Amino acid sequence: MSGIFGYAGENPCKEILLEGLLRLAERGGELSGIAVKSGDGIALLKREGTPEDLKRLSGAMQENGSLGIAECTNALRTTAANDTAPPFSNRMYSAVLDGYIENFDILKAWLSSAVPIATDEELLLALLSRVNSDNRLEMIKKITSSIAGNPSFAFLAADENAVYCRAGENPILIGIAEDGYFISSEARAMIPDAVRYLTLGNGETARVTPERVTVYDSKMKRIKKPQKPLLTGDFPTETPLSGGVLTCPLAVKETVGEFVSRSQLKFEKLRLNRRGAERIKNVIITGSGPALNAARLGAYNFEMLTDIPTLSLPSGELRYSGEIIDKGTLIIAVSKSGESEDLAACIRRCEKLGAKTMTLTSNKNSQLSRLCDDTILTSPLDEFISSYLALAFFMLYLGYKNDIITEVHLNVTIKLAEMLAGKVSSSIKNTPLTENTAKRIQNSYRVLITGLGADGYAAAEAARIIRAKTKINAVSCHCCELAAEDKEMLSGSLVLAFVTNKELAQKSLRYIRRIKTLGAEVIIITTEGIETDIPDFREILTIPDSVPLFNPVTAVSLIHKISQTAKELSGETHAQQAI
Repeated sequence: MSGIFGYAGENPCKEILLEGLLRLAERGGELSGIAVKSGDGIALLKREGTPEDLKRLSGAMQENGSLGIAECTNALRTTAANDTAPPFSNRMYSAVLDGYIENFDILKAWLSSAVPIATDEELLLALLSRVNSDNRLEMIKKITSSIAGNPSFAFLAADENAVYCRAGENPILIGIAEDGYFISSEARAMIPDAVRYLTLGNGETARVTPERVTVYDSKMKRIKKPQKPLLTGDFPTETPLSGGVLTCPLAVKETVGEFVSRSQLKFEKLRLNRRGAERIKNVIITGSGPALNAARLGAYNFEMLTDIPTLSLPSGELRYSGEIIDKGTLIIAVSKSGESEDLAACIRRCEKLGAKTMTLTSNKNSQLSRLCDDTILTSPLDEFISSYLALAFFMLYLGYKNDIITEVHLNVTIKLAEMLAGKVSSSIKNTPLTENTAKRIQNSYRVLITGLGADGYAAAEAARIIRAKTKINAVSCHCCELAAEDKEMLSGSLVLAFVTNKELAQKSLRYIRRIKTLGAEVIIITTEGIETDIPDFREILTIPDSVPLFNPVTAVSLIHKISQTAKELSGETHAQQAI
């Protein structure tokens, strides 16, 4: 998956593009580059290596116009080399792409270009040149109709002061600032410059100039898109921007705002009435990656809050499993893009069996949105946090409709949800304890993350974050299973133990003490209220108290912060070694 970034505004954009790539660096580390419109031409700066490597060469680019695009990626079709680094340009266009062109070989043969085509970006550039026209919107329609795989892409033309971008399977965000506009694969690349943003969903196109943004639907009809605030004073602007740290409270704030209004839950767009809710006899929640972790955590709480038997399964497993599915089953498919083929196949199969289907996605025009009976739109920010909170609010809504949750319980939970963004923001500030934990992670050959109940499912997302950010071997395991391992397995391992549910705290601690006696180094992540009941552990990281339903969100946000700090420390170590 590539990271694409762009700018159109009043300011010179070379440094802006480079900073945007730095914040998207985890999407790709082998190839990176920028393209800047300069007069009637396009200037390039690209190379094999990370955006940090590229920035060190930025003095080689003298041109510094105010409109440009950029990309960082890993080599897929070819080996990494300077000549295969994006963006790709000719005398007419420069192009970047996030995704994969599935019919690459067919289109390459059809083009029969004298210019070698080795990457998806080069193929896109060749298509742009082949269908070249003054009407760029019609060009995009023709190109997307011929491409299989539904990638997102952006391009600029040498003869026009605009950037065109088209969202495919992966949404594209457009940030609005006082002095220009940003185009990005992720919100964090636009912080703190942009103050508002809008999201291009599947099939939507935007023409971005220094003066305005114009959005079109898949038929190239002009449409209006709602703008949302990107950053407010509620969040610590000193927080490191890369690694998804700052997007944690942003995702919480946006998700709470979407589903809570005037201290009431709002699901008025759902076609699920009280009678329909009573017909739901079992629930299956499915997804993959961060969405699956959200599904697993959601399924644990779903059953307790709704009194409906609930199961979570990977989408690939559900697609081929023999699970009993009938008219009393509700299938909830969780996917940020809404374009997963496994999930689409699951939904088709389940609808044939009479099940009711629902999707949680940030892409309202996605395949899943079209297939499912109902759609719950989630924030395009942090996938795990947005998906899990949306599930939490839905389960509260369903539990209240089924008279499982009292009105008092519901109102208290909603009030605490409205305070959650502030609690998450507090948990990701720099402290000596978080930095010490980050150093321990950096120096460990194995990191184990554990917990009991909901904490055990949150541990899976925490392990994924550590692996993604630090490349360190991190795995998750429930407390009871980890305590049954032998001493050889645990001796010398670093264990991060989630203890965020007061009712399960003493059971969790019994297992954790056993893990410690087997030779593991244990750091506990718990709430301020539970910390006072743990006198025999010295290394404790605390998060603000909330209800058990929301504590895993705050704990996982803290892992984002620790992982980012570990990544930064690793970078400093490599720099010192180079010196």
